[in-house]
Formats: sequence, C-alpha cells, structure tokens
Amino acid sequence: AFSVLGRRREPLAADKLRLPLLSPAERWQRSGRWDVYGDELIRLEDRKGQAFCLGPTFEEEITDLVAAYGPRVARELPIKLYQISTKYRDEVRPRFGLLRGREFIMKDLYSFHRDLDCAQETYE
Repeated sequence: AFSVLGRRREPLAADKLRLPLLSPAERWQRSGRWDVYGDELIRLEDRKGQAFCLGPTFEEEITDLVAAYGPRVARELPIKLYQISTKYRDEVRPRFGLLRGREFIMKDLYSFHRDLDCAQETYE
C-alpha cells in the first residue's frame, strides 16, 4: 500500500522524506500551537522532564528543517516534500464527517515558494 501511495506523488516532482513522530515541545511553543492545539495534542515527558508531543501534523518539523538550510534552499525554490506517516490526535468529534482514530496514516505534501506567483505556477 505504501509504495502505491508514494508513486502517486512522483508526477508532482516531490521528494519523499520521513520526519520524527516525537516532536519537542519548544518547537510547538515557538509556533504558538502548543496551547492552541488543546487536548487533541498527545503530550508526554522523557525521563529528564523534557516535554514532547506525538506528531498530529508536521508543519513545525518541516518548516524548521527547510529553514535550517536557509539561503541554499532559497536558491532551489520551489521545493516540494512529502511523507506518508503515522499521525496521532486525540480527537473528540468527527471533522468534515470523518471520524479518525487516535492513530492513523496520512500522506502530506509540503511546498515552499519564493512568492505567490511561484506557488500558483506550481499548482496550475
């Protein structure tokens, strides 16, 4: 099943990657979503008391990864990255008519562009 899902992204010229499922709290706090996400965010601490969460989504991870490469990435825009991974959410009610379990597999595509024109060209 995973290879079929992966092949469907190939025509988009996107690169496949795998991000960690465990995400440090400071990354989510920096984005402002640690508190906003509410009870759906599954939180835990390691033996040293460091706070983490199980990834309900990976925007924080992917933007930090791309930002870490700075100017090198800017010269290569647009960049399209995707992954097929397990997500964790403690959802109370269905969204858009879809009830998901706490753990589910999702495929995500993230794209980074110089400007709106570049983004529109990518998605035409």
